[in-house]
Amino acid sequence: MDVNDRAAAFDAVKRASSALGSIDVLINNAGFGLFGALEETSEAEARQQIETNVFGLLWVTQAVLPVMRKQGHGHIIQVASVLGLAGVPTVGMYNASKFAVEGLSESLAAEVAGFGIKVTILEPNGFTTDWAGPSAVLAKPLEEYKAIHEISDKGICVY
Repeated sequence: MDVNDRAAAFDAVKRASSALGSIDVLINNAGFGLFGALEETSEAEARQQIETNVFGLLWVTQAVLPVMRKQGHGHIIQVASVLGLAGVPTVGMYNASKFAVEGLSESLAAEVAGFGIKVTILEPNGFTTDWAGPSAVLAKPLEEYKAIHEISDKGICVY
């Protein structure tokens, strides 16, 4: 399912609910890494980062909420990131998307608690996925940011 397609998200939840009878747990884990200083990031790259990491999560969440409300229970697990808690160089748009997931999810938890729906935010540190590999997007580097890229490529965070 393409999480950027709101209609597809609602259709997938409808099909799953019909086939399974209930949806007890939703794990929102779609997303990708965008690497580049903020000045290097194109409008299209920035928008795609937010569309996928924030709106994609929102569409799937909105699709599952009526099912969980009707059944009187459910658990939504939002995969954010430690990078939703602290900004670091060369992943500013990713940071912004995960900060948004944090705020959205905290609000959601308060909104749906009375319906028996729990919300958990996972904030993992780096682990082995293709987040920094084939699925990653690399902004076009500017020579002025060469030093910060060299530091970031070594895994060193500079504040």
